[in-house]
Amino acid sequence: MIRRTTLFLFLFLALLPWKEATCQVPAQDSLALVSLYSKTNGPGWTNKANWLTGYVQNWYGITVTAGRVTDISLGGNNLTGQLPYKIGGLDALASISLGSNNLSGELPDSLYLLTNLAVLDLSNNQFKGEISSRVNQLVNLVEFDLNNNKFCCRIPNALDALVNLLQLNLGFNQFTRMDALPSLQGNSSLILLVQGNLLEFDDINNNLAATGFFIYDPQDSLHSNLAPTLFNGDSFTASASVRGADSYQWLKDGTPIGQTTSQLALGLVSLADQGTYTCIAGSLSVPMNLLRRSIKLSVKPCATKLLAGDSLAVVALYNSTGGPLWTNKTNCLITGKNVSTWFGVTVQ
Repeated sequence: MIRRTTLFLFLFLALLPWKEATCQVPAQDSLALVSLYSKTNGPGWTNKANWLTGYVQNWYGITVTAGRVTDISLGGNNLTGQLPYKIGGLDALASISLGSNNLSGELPDSLYLLTNLAVLDLSNNQFKGEISSRVNQLVNLVEFDLNNNKFCCRIPNALDALVNLLQLNLGFNQFTRMDALPSLQGNSSLILLVQGNLLEFDDINNNLAATGFFIYDPQDSLHSNLAPTLFNGDSFTASASVRGADSYQWLKDGTPIGQTTSQLALGLVSLADQGTYTCIAGSLSVPMNLLRRSIKLSVKPCATKLLAGDSLAVVALYNSTGGPLWTNKTNCLITGKNVSTWFGVTVQ
């Protein structure tokens, strides 16, 4: 369907008088806009007034200056899909505002060819992937907004080349690392927003010398949620390790307990150990706390203590029948795991 629509659009433009169809913008501009319309479900846009008809300068959200497309402003307009590679042909663009749509996927490499951009707003979408090191080519950016997407991994030091920035908003994504940005730290006019990610104390400490407005707190909770089920007498450990942390306090059901290292260690658990565990990590150099995601621990009673002879017999069965090669050997010969939890074994 998309291929037929694109072919129709190209034929439509070819049949119109070229001056009327494009308002004398170069072919690369008009074709890039047609590609944007096609790849982001143009027929479903909230406002698509005049698109694909008449002068390009009259298309909703498009500004033409001196015969070139210089501004795309389609925020909150129900664009769905991915940015097309051909957007890189709009090399006179000074501003792209596509916030609050349903755009997804990774940013095309061609986006980093738009070196005249002063404003790039892609906030409140579903974009994912990493910020390319090629972002250092966008040296004229004044406002760069990727807030509330799914960008991940590292906030790269390539951003340090963007010395004209007044606002860099990377908040509420899934970044796990942040390089030091010394040039941006020296920009007293910069608003730098990185809250709502998965950054740790070391990442923030690298940039605490920022002379502008630096917002980094709160960060999202770290590590994974866990919901283990144990039996009486089992042991359990879990980690809340955070880079750059100086202190840890484990809590059970919201109340501090006597464990103050990065590792939660429960030996010979009982029914009294059931509950929800979290950990608060702190730093002497970074004024914020980081929280570990919850561990919901369940403990089941072991109804009968296994006789020593039975236990030895089960172990012998495991060893003599190639236990390590069994299709399912859950908990077998695992330290701290009661024989009653071994796969295929019932204790009464």
